[in-house]
Parts: sequence; C-alpha cells; structure tokens
Amino acid sequence: MEEKKYRHRIHELFSEEVLQKIWEIQRDPNISNNNEKVRQILFLLKDLGFTEIGPGTNRLTVRNKDYVFKIALDNYGVRDNWTEFDYSQELQPYVTKTYECNGIVAVAEYVNLMTQDEFIESKQNIRNILEILSKDYLFCDMGTISKNFTNFGYRNNDEIVILDYGYIYPLDRKIMYCTKCGNALKWNNDYSKLVCARCGKLFDPIEVRDRMWKDEKDFVQHARDDGKKIKIKIC
Repeated sequence: MEEKKYRHRIHELFSEEVLQKIWEIQRDPNISNNNEKVRQILFLLKDLGFTEIGPGTNRLTVRNKDYVFKIALDNYGVRDNWTEFDYSQELQPYVTKTYECNGIVAVAEYVNLMTQDEFIESKQNIRNILEILSKDYLFCDMGTISKNFTNFGYRNNDEIVILDYGYIYPLDRKIMYCTKCGNALKWNNDYSKLVCARCGKLFDPIEVRDRMWKDEKDFVQHARDDGKKIKIKIC
C-alpha cells in the first residue's frame, strides 16, 4: 500500500528564518501594540506572495492562493490557532477546515467572505447552526449581532461556515447556572448572551467560560516547541 505524502504548507511558504522572525515579533516585550506587530509581519511577508485579509484582536489573517494563514500575534493567538486545529474536524461542516498548525501559524481553507447584507439575510440559518453547536459547546463571538458579521462566510456550495472559532469550548453543564438564583442558563435568541430561565439575569459567555478556565499558563500548552513542531490534519 502506497504511503500517503503530506504537504507542509507552512514550511513550503515560511522559511525557518521567517518563522523565527515572526516568533521574535510576537514575543518582543518592546512591542505592546498588536497593530505594530501586524505592520512588521506584513513587511516581512511583502515579497512572499501573501495577500492581507485583515487583523483580528490576536491574529493576522493572510491568503496565499486557496489557503488562509492565521498568524498569532500573542499567546492568545497561539491558543486560538491550536483550538481551531484541535476542534476543526469534529465541528464540520459548520466551521472552516484547519489543516495544519505549529502554534505561530495555522493553515485553513479559504471561503467566500460574507457581506453585511448577506449576514442579515442569513441570520436564521446561522442561528440554526448555533443551536446545533450549543448542545455540546460553549462559544463566544458567534452570535447573530451586527459586530459579528465578519466572522461568517460560505463555501462555493453556499454552505455557511464560521471563520473564527478560537473561543469554543466543550460544554460543562455543571457551570451553566445562574449565580443569582441557581437556575439553569439558556441562550438568548441571537446567541450573544446566556440568560437565566427563572430570574432573567444576563451573562456574557466569557463570564461563564471563566468558571472553568484554567491557569493562563495552559493557554499555550501546545506551543512548547516554539512553533517548530507542525501538526497536519486531513479534513
């Protein structure tokens, strides 16, 4: 039986020198502003065939041909890259596929970005997806409120997908309770807040997540090899 050969797109497009420089920019204590990190990384990549898609809070997203590359700007970005790599397969077909990761860079499928008008027209379909995910996961920044429209896209077959899912966690039902009256929590209609079914108290999903959150040192437990160890997934 012929052995499968895997492509290392990170190593194909990022030399060890470039990865090392990105790592140094990410860790530089003299750069406290991620916008400055974005500027320096884009300058580093300017002749390597990448097109900027845009920066987020903790990651810079660029494109090369039919793939998206998410570059971590800090430890939180490293954590988000590993989260998406770890959960990509089990969350299909509702999220973009993440094929490869070394912490510093994650490689994902490229899909069509959703416009604000398309987002408004697709809200019910998005809520249907979130209803399915909410049975097993707690998530943040995926609700159908206007600021989240850039977090959704669609494949060429019009299948809606979530683009950024670094803030998704296996659901621990023991923490899904109201701190005021102890009753169970449920999602509001747009999946932006959790609400107590009895007293109506609202909770930000991050508040609930923090009840199970581990020490910050665990944020980058996968980055122990400083981004040099690459994992590849067939999706």
